[in-house]
Amino acid sequence: MSKPRVIVFGRFPPPTDGQSLSTERFVTMLGSEYAFTRIDSSVPSEAGARQKFASYRESGNNLRIEISGSEEQCIVWQSISPQVTGHFRDRLTVLPHLKGHRTIAVIHWGSFANVFQSPLTKASARRMVRQISHFVFTDELLSNACAEWIPSDKRSVIANSVDPGLLCSNEEVQKKPTIRKDGSLRMLFLSNMIKDKGYLDVLRAGKLLTDQGLDIRIDFVGRWISETDKREFDQLVQSYGLAPTIHHHGLVDDRVTLKQFYLSADVFVFPSLYLHGAQPLCLIEAMSAGLPIVTTNNAGIPNMVRDGIEGFVVPAQHPGAIAAAVRQCSDNQTWLTCSRNARRRFVERYHPDAIREKWVTLVNSIHPKI
Repeated sequence: MSKPRVIVFGRFPPPTDGQSLSTERFVTMLGSEYAFTRIDSSVPSEAGARQKFASYRESGNNLRIEISGSEEQCIVWQSISPQVTGHFRDRLTVLPHLKGHRTIAVIHWGSFANVFQSPLTKASARRMVRQISHFVFTDELLSNACAEWIPSDKRSVIANSVDPGLLCSNEEVQKKPTIRKDGSLRMLFLSNMIKDKGYLDVLRAGKLLTDQGLDIRIDFVGRWISETDKREFDQLVQSYGLAPTIHHHGLVDDRVTLKQFYLSADVFVFPSLYLHGAQPLCLIEAMSAGLPIVTTNNAGIPNMVRDGIEGFVVPAQHPGAIAAAVRQCSDNQTWLTCSRNARRRFVERYHPDAIREKWVTLVNSIHPKI
């Protein structure tokens, strides 16, 4: 018996970021259940506005060709926009092709309510809700933010998870030492190097910690968005005298290497205030590895990390608070308690087995052939 057909319309790596990784993981996780057709909606980052629109229109035409003449498929739209300008793009290039087809839209952004609130898009956003079969949010807070416009029977909450290459076993986590015998502490920041994700605050916290006499190493893993940002970062490292302490590894795609970064670290630090953040994949990956986390109350993070349980929640743009939280994690018992809680949180809420089951149930309920 042939597998049910599912078309996935969304951004796939490259470039590597939270949304493109989520799309890739969705296909990988459910590959045994469905016959997937991928339509990549990525646009060249260096392109101008017209070229980007033309690229997205071409992706929309590819979608039209795939679904023409058949209604025996479900469409999973992974790149729906939360921005006013992006909504106009969606309305012109994607939504016309979805009429009469079962479609699940996946919301990766904490700012999706924008399209319902703007005078420019609120009418068409409401029409879009009538057209789309179902909306999936990664977090309850994000779903509730749109409850005024999307009825409850059209909303589901299905969290992100980790791909198989980054899934840590219980045995691997249990082998992690508590604080190292030499007294050093290894901090990890793993995300694209976007200022609003707080990498400069991590760097400044590192300066405070070394001034306080704590032996630390900070690994930064992620691609630079701007050469100007890279120069500023490098200059600060030099001016702070932190060259022996700070190690920037750039973009790392290899899953074995990425997993080792998580397993080798002592504390994961992610003090984000990123406007479009929702449910950061890096925090789920850190919990899989049993890492205590220092983070902020941004977007969906309050439902992920609880202050004093899986780690510590600090004010945004506050290097002093980050340094104080890291010092708390340097206590062996505190570290062990947060590590165990983080791993337990992952197993209960974000393990791929549980997430996969939720997706299968939803897709089967929407798919016209099942």
